[in-house]
Amino acid sequence: MKNLLIILILILISYSNVHPQDLTRTYALYLPAIASEHKEYHEQINASLQYYAKLNPELIYYYIKYLDARFKQNISNPDSNHYNQLLAFEKELALERNEWISKIKGEAWDHVNSWIEYRSIASLYNEFDVDRTEMKETKQTIQIDEQLKDYFVFLYLSLPEHKNFDKAEDYKRLINSRTKTIVNNLSLAYENAGALSNNEKDSVIATVMQYPFLLKSYYRKYFANTTDFELYELFDEFYKTDYRVYNELFVTGSYLLGNINGEESFNLSGERFPFYAGPNTYNLKVEARNNFNAGIGFKLKLVEKKSMLSYLKFVFLYGVGTVAENRSNYPRIRYLDTILPGRKAFRGNIIAEDISFSNKRYFQVMASLPVMWIFRDLSAEIGISYSNFNLDYSTSVKRDENPEVFNSDEPGDYDTSPINKNYNISESEVAPFITLNYLLYDRFNFRATYIGPDLISFGIDIVAVQF
Repeated sequence: MKNLLIILILILISYSNVHPQDLTRTYALYLPAIASEHKEYHEQINASLQYYAKLNPELIYYYIKYLDARFKQNISNPDSNHYNQLLAFEKELALERNEWISKIKGEAWDHVNSWIEYRSIASLYNEFDVDRTEMKETKQTIQIDEQLKDYFVFLYLSLPEHKNFDKAEDYKRLINSRTKTIVNNLSLAYENAGALSNNEKDSVIATVMQYPFLLKSYYRKYFANTTDFELYELFDEFYKTDYRVYNELFVTGSYLLGNINGEESFNLSGERFPFYAGPNTYNLKVEARNNFNAGIGFKLKLVEKKSMLSYLKFVFLYGVGTVAENRSNYPRIRYLDTILPGRKAFRGNIIAEDISFSNKRYFQVMASLPVMWIFRDLSAEIGISYSNFNLDYSTSVKRDENPEVFNSDEPGDYDTSPINKNYNISESEVAPFITLNYLLYDRFNFRATYIGPDLISFGIDIVAVQF
């Protein structure tokens, strides 16, 4: 049974290949020479044949009758070359089909109940929607060769195969046989959707788009054989997993753009430097950034399909790549220090040691909801974030080891031991954010998060458990 299914699906895919067919070649024996000799006419005629065929393949016959009268017989009057008759027939069918499209899209929405999936389905139906309000009615009749008309329909249904016209052939019987084969293969694909690859599913959809008149509710029943399902039902059966929301547990990592700055200062006066020629305040500037975060998250499903507010997501991150740098502009402070006034004096620099960092800690908790699905795998979330950053750092200042000495005939003490200073940066922030997500293979979610002009992150979530 499995082998038979594969064979029948391959047959069905061969039918779907009619979509890019050049119909001017299929009907070349019945078209005027300009269809092959002039590129502009060739493209226009091929597009018209494609359009008429999907509306009702019988229109191919009427269109070719018009081309024959216009370009072979050189009849330019639209009332005499069958142009107005063709347009009148087309208008009637197009208006009926547009009414059907409006009705069927309402049924599609009730069936899928997901805006993003409905939008994809509606775009398929919209390909059939055509404005034909400019046509006028005519009473002129067209002499019809019923067998040739049926032959033209059969050719379209048989693509990419081609058979020459045979007066002895019963084309109505062949049309019935061909439509039965197409409908049976479509039904087989619908019933065995889980066995098909995405490419095979796309090919089946393309076949339905090529033969919309075989759908069960098509506004006119042209053929005895029609499907027992609608296009939207087929689409939903094929791609419902692509629009489904799951409960998920995932691991996550992100790269953070943005700095956390700290500034401190202390006064040198009274710090064993009673006399000096420099500023009273020594400034420290520290810049820290938490480049890499890692953690876990989970998604709680709220509804079955992708839509606004369809899930609630929580993410817990811990900093694993905190970097801190000293951004201080160290002054070489000149001082004049007198141990015994008028007897002994020293002149030199106060030297600031480099800053050392310790106890670097960062964690973040994020909660978010989807608010927009731009495409099936591209969505936007809004949420709120709580983050905490903690950093300890220290520095020291001391005198030169070899200062310049004045009045050195008297000994005196010169203290070069450092003065140590310890500081801490601790920042907590609650902030709203917006995230753009792109889902790849239902397992890898790439995201960009904007928390503010000073904090942007790029990350990936890898789904570990999905149910």
